[in-house]
Amino acid sequence: MKYLLTLLAIVLAVTSVTVFYLWPESGGITDKNILVTVNGHSLPRSLLEREKAQSVNRSKDDKAILDYIVIRELLLQEAKRLNIDKEPSFRMSVQNYYEQSLIKFLIDRHFRDTKTKVTDHDIDQYISNYGKIFTYTRLSGNNSHGSGRKPEQRSILFDDLSDSLKLILGSMKCGEVVTMFNADGEAVSFRLDRIEPGPYQESFHGNRELIRKIISNYKKERELTAWIKKIRDRATIIIPDKTRP
Repeated sequence: MKYLLTLLAIVLAVTSVTVFYLWPESGGITDKNILVTVNGHSLPRSLLEREKAQSVNRSKDDKAILDYIVIRELLLQEAKRLNIDKEPSFRMSVQNYYEQSLIKFLIDRHFRDTKTKVTDHDIDQYISNYGKIFTYTRLSGNNSHGSGRKPEQRSILFDDLSDSLKLILGSMKCGEVVTMFNADGEAVSFRLDRIEPGPYQESFHGNRELIRKIISNYKKERELTAWIKKIRDRATIIIPDKTRP
């Protein structure tokens, strides 16, 4: 069972395995710094500490981690022996992972460095929407032009909206269209059609500081969307007629 769990951990860690395989330790390894040698390939002691630091669901026991490292190295060597690293599908998966990781690091860094200010008025405006009915239309893509997907209109109590929609719709004016980008870079637009009184109006008893944090993150997301748009606007993009949808 322990052996099977070790193999399962390797499968779940396939991404890190790929990175390790493509970017191995550089430079020579002195004898005193060798952790283990597998079929003539020596691995450094620093690898053990790195794996201990990265192991979340795995045991931090040195022997268990060493077993994991050895099995991983054996599988990497077997994959190389079969020339899997030279197959187009493998290289494409590595390229996709590299690009997605690069974009994630860029967006995470920009999000972290963005400073926002949330006022008491922002919080009061958010709270005032509780008990009201919001009618909005979701538009695919940038205002849905050429998307091929029909707009979707819904009427729903503000209280029942998701947190993200509360923030998006709650800060809009009727008739306004806002375009957001999801984690995959896909554009989604929302149009606020109308706001009506709901069947009841209750006092809000939530945590104002929690709302402040939620609004702050939303403002960062809006700034991120504007930043992406600015990058696109200043870029030179040429689409040949034959590739236009």
